[in-house]
Order: sequence, then structure tokens, then C-alpha cells
Amino acid sequence: MRAKIVSNNEIGHQDSSQGAIRTLAAKARKMLSIVTGPKVDQATFDARSAACDQCRFLKLRKAKRYCGACGCPNWHLAELSVKLWFAELECPEGRFGAVGKSVERVTGCQHFK
Repeated sequence: MRAKIVSNNEIGHQDSSQGAIRTLAAKARKMLSIVTGPKVDQATFDARSAACDQCRFLKLRKAKRYCGACGCPNWHLAELSVKLWFAELECPEGRFGAVGKSVERVTGCQHFK
């Protein structure tokens, strides 16, 4: 059996790759928790929407609204018409925080058809 000689650069790359995978996995777990978690009521959604309308980071793409501060890609779950219903959502600019009460679950939410 021959031993493979590994350079310090390769070791560092392996460590950083594993760290990136752990970070990505943590972000995926958090997103899943938010998406499948409780939703807010209509009044909270409307207040969040109004706050976003006044924000300098608001992005419009093909008649859809997105947050330009959070770093989310422009896909269905990142549309503000969907995203603002998530109770655990916090504005990256501090305009609103997470809501602690459960209003309805994803299975009963009209925005996930």
C-alpha cells in the first residue's frame, strides 16, 4: 500500500470544504424550520409589507418584490408575497422581528398551493 502525500494546501482546502458544507447544512435546516413553521396573521403581514415598501433594499423583478438586503436568491420562497408570512422571519435591516405565536401551519396556508 502506498501512502499519498498531501500538501498543506490540500489539507486546508479539505477543512474549508467541510466547513462550507456544515455552514450550508445549517442554513438549509434554518430555512426549512422557517418555511414549515408558523405563519403570521394578515395584520402582521400587512405591517411587514408596508415596512418593505419603504426600504431602500426593495427589489422589483418581473412584477414581483424581493428583499435585496437578505441575500436570498430570486425564487418562489423569496418573493415577499410568500416570505413575509413566515413568523420566524426577521428583517436583516431591523424593520421587524420574528413573531412568537403560531397562527397557521404551512398545510393550511393559502400561499402554498
